[in-house]
Amino acid sequence: MKRNYGGLIVGLVFIGIGIGYTGNIVGWWSGFTIFFPGWWSLFIIVPFTVAIAESGFNTGNFIGLLLGLFLLVARQPQFRYLWKLVVPFTLFAIGFSIIFKSKLFKYRRVVKAEDGKAFYIPVYRCWLSSRQIKFGRFELHGAEITTLFGQLVLDLSDAIITKDVVIDVTTIFNGAKIILPPHVKMAPSANPIFGRFIDRASSDPSAVHTVYVNANCIFADTEVKTGDTM
Repeated sequence: MKRNYGGLIVGLVFIGIGIGYTGNIVGWWSGFTIFFPGWWSLFIIVPFTVAIAESGFNTGNFIGLLLGLFLLVARQPQFRYLWKLVVPFTLFAIGFSIIFKSKLFKYRRVVKAEDGKAFYIPVYRCWLSSRQIKFGRFELHGAEITTLFGQLVLDLSDAIITKDVVIDVTTIFNGAKIILPPHVKMAPSANPIFGRFIDRASSDPSAVHTVYVNANCIFADTEVKTGDTM
């Protein structure tokens, strides 16, 4: 069963802020404020911390959390020089994406806690490029998608779905489009951070199985539609 730590983490954040301002008022300390340098990076850090707590580490969650932490640290006066490293880090990312092009697709082994049975889900990555992928007529157990300055189109319209499946999506700059098979139910859960989640799926309420789409969109769009949707 999926753990729900989202409410706990967000609640603790608000409690911490309340304690901080209470300390200012009663004299325990002074100068506490939530508007510290880089405070806006919390809108990236907190959602990805929640995603990791609920779903565990994956490539998208990890990259999103690192991005938020980098933006927070880079805004501190003693680390302002980090902004100068954005260009070389981008060049490193381009170089590694070229060298490890074959690593942009793999399968991840998942073990069900209920019965210990294992299955494999495809993991798609798109870095500094664009990709169009046709899944084909195979059984779908789920998927994991991560785009970083890239555009990915994943066509699952021919996929065979024999059970509920989960698709985890993280888009950072640019975006992703997912085409689901017809006659399935779609249940979205989205965290847009200066981005958009576009739901164009034709969910079939009479369908037996559900596709759960968990999307984190940072300065990017994630669009979901069904194969029979124009």
